[in-house]
Amino acid sequence: MTQRKLIILTLIGTGITFLFLRVSSIPLGIPGEWAWNRVNITPEDYANVFFGLIFVLLSGLLYLVASVIGTHHIESKSRWKKLLLLLILCGTGYSWLFSLQDSLPFTNSLTKAPLILYYPSSSGYFHEAQYQIKDTKEFLKTYEEKMAEGDVLHVGTHPPGLFLVNKGLIQLCEYSPALSKSILQSMPDSAQQSLEVIANNEANSGVNFPQSSQAALWLSIILTHCLAILTIVPLFFLCEMLTDSSAAWKTVCFWPLVPALAIFLPKSDAIYPFFSILIILFWTNSLLHKCYFYSILAGLFLFISLCFSLAILPTIVLCGLVFTGFCYSEIKQKNHSVNLFLQPVAVLLSLLICILIVRLSFQINLLVVWKWNYLNHAGFYEQFTRTWWKWVLVNPMELTFSLGIPIMIIAGLGMIRIREHSLFSMPVILCYSILITWGLLWLSGKNSGEAARLWLILMPWFLVISSFSWYHFPHKKNKDVPQGNLSPIWLSLLLIQFAVCIITVFSVFGFHHNV
Repeated sequence: MTQRKLIILTLIGTGITFLFLRVSSIPLGIPGEWAWNRVNITPEDYANVFFGLIFVLLSGLLYLVASVIGTHHIESKSRWKKLLLLLILCGTGYSWLFSLQDSLPFTNSLTKAPLILYYPSSSGYFHEAQYQIKDTKEFLKTYEEKMAEGDVLHVGTHPPGLFLVNKGLIQLCEYSPALSKSILQSMPDSAQQSLEVIANNEANSGVNFPQSSQAALWLSIILTHCLAILTIVPLFFLCEMLTDSSAAWKTVCFWPLVPALAIFLPKSDAIYPFFSILIILFWTNSLLHKCYFYSILAGLFLFISLCFSLAILPTIVLCGLVFTGFCYSEIKQKNHSVNLFLQPVAVLLSLLICILIVRLSFQINLLVVWKWNYLNHAGFYEQFTRTWWKWVLVNPMELTFSLGIPIMIIAGLGMIRIREHSLFSMPVILCYSILITWGLLWLSGKNSGEAARLWLILMPWFLVISSFSWYHFPHKKNKDVPQGNLSPIWLSLLLIQFAVCIITVFSVFGFHHNV
């Protein structure tokens, strides 16, 4: 595909995005089962939105400058220089995400963030930590019984990790008034007004919502944004291992521009991509280098992830497929050794040791908790019926708009270019494992409704596939395509993805919450 055709195709995709999400009234889902709301921009909002967009464009320009500068320096042999460039990209990406969210009409801006994380109807982890956890050990000791109650929403489908993190933040802010004060001073006006609404509502109900807890709530929002944007770092090193530094950099620059990320922050779903990519990075390194250290790290972060959510389960399936494919490749090439087959044993042992330590320390059986979480999640679809075949049709489209049509096109091109690699090389094994895992999840009907949010954890996977577009593009045999790190086609597609991200975020509201 020529540069011109690729740009035309992505521009058409941008037009489709605008017409479908912003102009049409076609339901964003399946009426009667689940559908996303659209952002309502009234004439009274025009002035605020206009000035908000100015800040969005300025922060976007800053991010673009960081992205372009990185293309000229990322091939440095210094690991520290690469890390510095990545952290600068994370910093500017963080600023971009915050300004994009706060540029929306008032009720859709960062005003929503404290409300989303506080009230049980949309999250519930902070509320539970604030009012229900009096003693952490007792909370963990009785957690299995709590899960057995069969709640099919936020509380019953999650392990205790998110509750404990929020409780820790509350205690931290209680013990450090200076920290609480500095956190509260860092908040934008929109978030401060939201916290005042919560405090007033609770006061009317006779409940105290102190400033230390308000600071802890905002700190939780900040940390969620940080972990979401830090996905850039392990994603870069994973793509670099599969391609090269230049292709990896061009790939990760698209991550903060994924519309679903800005739409669904500060939900905890936004932090799971970080853990997923980190586990895949450690796991692939353990196989390639036959190194137990990487396997142990993979097991450790798998444990941490499972303490937050079972959303990490598809990552386990992916790693299993990668292991199977890599073993077949090594056996075929007669390069296998006992160390290779012991890598999953090391992962399992590190996971089991962590489970045992928690069991002995806090008298909680996480295996039983995970079983109840899984059953409660299945119970959700018994209470809220979904039509399987309808969601099989809708979910791929929802994924496409959530990622952005340009990224999906680049990923498709990456799958074509992957054929230039050896059939049983790690890049080919990983890419096909990604497609198989997503295909199984798609056809299983496990995420019938809210795929845009629930599949956030999978979205960096498609960026991994897209990295092969930049690795093989410009094509070496095409003399008409200019060489060099700053590819005009990359810059053009990055700008188009900027536009797609803004259009989507200004069109779709990702929350249903009741105050």
